[in-house]
Order: sequence, then structure tokens, then C-alpha cells
Amino acid sequence: MEKPQLNKKIQKGTDKPNSIKCLVFGIISIVLLSVALEFISFFKIEAFFILRVIVFNFMNIIGIFCGILSIIFSRKAQERELENNIEKAGSVVGKLGLAFNILIFLSISILLIRLGVDFLFE
Repeated sequence: MEKPQLNKKIQKGTDKPNSIKCLVFGIISIVLLSVALEFISFFKIEAFFILRVIVFNFMNIIGIFCGILSIIFSRKAQERELENNIEKAGSVVGKLGLAFNILIFLSISILLIRLGVDFLFE
């Protein structure tokens, strides 16, 4: 029984499963970021502040995870598939989603730490 070769590239005209996964996870990463930003500004009542922050950070963590998956599938597509535009677009969208999700997650985390420190030393 022969082992299949992992380095074998998919022939032209066939499916591009890794490229499509790369693009889908990249789009999900961007969509989660925009949904999280809308959610944080939806509730104006201060009683829901903690709920907003928890849901916002949870969505950012999922967006970061999806951005990482997009990059992983992009690398797999580069190794196993012929060069295509779906993979390129998915790679760009995934990297942008990952960068923005990390940036906003860190910003909110630093803000929360600062609020917590200010609250302790009042």
C-alpha cells in the first residue's frame, strides 16, 4: 500500500479546498470584528458595560483564531495547489483580520487594566 504524496499539487481546473477555506476564515475574521464593534456601541446603558466587554473580547478572540486558521490554510494552499487568486485574497483578508483583531483586543485589554488600576488606587 503506497502512501499519498503530501507535496503533490492539485491539477488545474480541480477544486481548491485550502484556498476556499483560507478565504472563508479570513472573511469570518473581518465580519466578527465589525460585529464586535457594532455590539460594543449598541448598548448605551452603563449596566451592560461588563457584558459588552466580555462579548466584545470573546468575538475578538474568535476573530484572532479565524485569522490564524486563514493563514494556516493559505500556507497549505501554497504548498498543495496551483497559484490562484482565491488563496491570495484569503491570505490578505486573513492577515488584515488577524492584525485588526489583535490591535483592538490589546487596546481594550490595556484600557480595562488601566480602569482596574485606577479603581484600586482611588
